[in-house]
Amino acid sequence: LEEQSFSFTKFSTDQQNLILQAHY
Repeated sequence: LEEQSFSFTKFSTDQQNLILQAHY
């Protein structure tokens, strides 16, 4: 369960990074 949560958090972070990269 913790691994899933970690993966989900990493996924969200990756998504935010993509949005930031696309913004610049």
